[in-house]
Amino acid sequence: GVQTCALPILNRGIDNRESTIAKMEAKILEIGASHISRHCADFNKLCVVDIAPSSILNKDAFIKAVASDKRVSKFLQPPSDPAYHLEIPIK
Repeated sequence: GVQTCALPILNRGIDNRESTIAKMEAKILEIGASHISRHCADFNKLCVVDIAPSSILNKDAFIKAVASDKRVSKFLQPPSDPAYHLEIPIK
């Protein structure tokens, strides 16, 4: 993926912190932020949220409610994701 193959090539141990950050920013702008993380998608088109499992008191009811909500296009949950990850397209 982009995160694992594009960004590590930016610094070969010769650049300072500011230079590395500038190169990373340029690469993100080149690739497009939405290709780096769904959390950077256009919020007018997609709402992406992560919810800490520790913040949910009744996990079974929460999972059932989210899984049955037709507005949610993508729902990831532990252990495949460290958080409850929801993606909701904006119509």
